[in-house]
Amino acid sequence: MSADAPSVGVEADDDLRALVEDLADEVRELRAENDALRERVADLEEQREREATVRWAGPNPADIEIVASETGNGVYPYQAITDKVDQRDVEDLEERLTDVEEGRADVVVRSEADPDALPIESRIARQQVGDDGMSANEERAAVVFPTFGGKARTVGGTKLVMSSDDVRQALDEKTDIDAEDWPDETVRRVMRWTAKLTARDDGDRDPRDETNLLTLTKRNGRLTLQAERDEWLEWSEDAAARLDGEGGPK
Repeated sequence: MSADAPSVGVEADDDLRALVEDLADEVRELRAENDALRERVADLEEQREREATVRWAGPNPADIEIVASETGNGVYPYQAITDKVDQRDVEDLEERLTDVEEGRADVVVRSEADPDALPIESRIARQQVGDDGMSANEERAAVVFPTFGGKARTVGGTKLVMSSDDVRQALDEKTDIDAEDWPDETVRRVMRWTAKLTARDDGDRDPRDETNLLTLTKRNGRLTLQAERDEWLEWSEDAAARLDGEGGPK
């Protein structure tokens, strides 16, 4: 027994030494992991400091603010998005208004039951659905009227004037008859009807009545269709709004 005692003591010392070394290895690993975690936390804190701050007291999403950490400047993204959408809507409406003014868009007319509707609007509506119950001059007036904005020229800054040559050209473009084949008297009748059908009075429709949207006048000895520029623009804006409301071309 006494001969084996030193051997047992040596083995115990070896086991203890191995245990200490294992513990030392674990401590080193834990320290390495701890250092890595500290670095990761530092990186995250630095990243958070660089990131913008979102502020929102609610409930209106338009009040959401994103503040840049470095400059302190804030933006309202929801408001920016809606502003951009509103701007597109404005641009679309302006484009449709221009199309109506210049005769590039079909006119969305009001019902005859609408007290503000002009007689020409009902003729255009009937023409659009293929109604063949109108006179030839009513049909031609319904063709000429939508082209007024695109063909009339501004005179004196306040008037829009469409000449008989412009009317003849409109008939050339919108029918299968060439401009030179339209008799002068037919063109004059078309101009009279176009003016008459823009009368605001349901009574006696006088093509020369200055309260009409379009009035038959003479300039330099030649017949013209004339409108007050502001009145025509107001009518065009209303027509563009109807076009928008009806889901027309955009």
